[in-house]
Amino acid sequence: MKRAAAIAITIAALAGFSPAFGQTFQEELYFYPEVPTQASNVVAHILLTAPTPCHEVTLQDFKLSDSEISLNVEVNPPPPETVCIQVLKQHSLTQEIGQLDAGAYTARLYVNGQEKTSTKLYVTEYDVAVLATGKFTDEQGGLNLVGEVQNTANKSIRLTRIDVSFFEGDQLLREEQAYTTMTIITPNMTSGFSMPLNPDLQDKEYSVRVTSYEVAEEPERALRLVVEPATKDGYGMVSGQVHNGADRDAKQVKIVCAIYKEGRVIDSIFGYTNPPDIPAGQSAGFEVLTHYKTSEFLPSCNAEAQGLAASEVQVVPEFPVTILSLAASLGIAVYLFRKRL
Repeated sequence: MKRAAAIAITIAALAGFSPAFGQTFQEELYFYPEVPTQASNVVAHILLTAPTPCHEVTLQDFKLSDSEISLNVEVNPPPPETVCIQVLKQHSLTQEIGQLDAGAYTARLYVNGQEKTSTKLYVTEYDVAVLATGKFTDEQGGLNLVGEVQNTANKSIRLTRIDVSFFEGDQLLREEQAYTTMTIITPNMTSGFSMPLNPDLQDKEYSVRVTSYEVAEEPERALRLVVEPATKDGYGMVSGQVHNGADRDAKQVKIVCAIYKEGRVIDSIFGYTNPPDIPAGQSAGFEVLTHYKTSEFLPSCNAEAQGLAASEVQVVPEFPVTILSLAASLGIAVYLFRKRL
């Protein structure tokens, strides 16, 4: 059974499978996108804890072979006479890897020449990248898996299905499916997704992949979306406006947002403008709350209506600039001003 599961994992890996690997507290290595396509620009992220704030931590370089990615970090102590508080300090380092051919890669992190941790990166041959995933428990005690995907193709797609496999060790426990919240995803466009889970899956390793979608009729890109992150009664709130630039009414205008915090997806939310139908040339506002209390997050949002899609997305920051700087370093698909291709 274990051997069969291992073979299944290998096959799934080549189709965009991304297992969750355990990491130590001191060193962690992960990638954005979590499951890239051949058109994705891959960024490696390293979290490393130094013995004191006075230690110098430097990312030296990376090496790429046919199936291996090596990242090298140097950690040097301060001079002996340095007076430094003995407290651990976590460092966040990023390295742009660029575009990769489809296949499975082993990524290794070296610190002062010693291998500290490793993980797998699977580049899918399909056109939809899994940008990031996460899990949260809502205030009713429900467990949810959430994430965000991106269409890297030059055509619009619909009925995009998310397949999730749950594992204990190398044994496949269960497979679940969900669909993206956006009905149609145009090129370079993103969509969040959310999947309720049974409590027995809370601590299980999982992999997420997208292998099922259809080519869609191209919508008119006439919606301009302006979003602003804030808080309301302790909850995260995404508010803003949608302007209808089409020469017809926009029906049932929906806003979909993946919520990022510290570089990880922590929620996926959606809502409708008020009113839900926007006349030609007019605008309507919206407010969407997160499923639990949080603060200082970054939304990655999109909008759609019947036959219409977003042409521009503008994020108006309320939180400190450091939050946006963090987002930029993580390479997530959120920009202060984003035009759809």
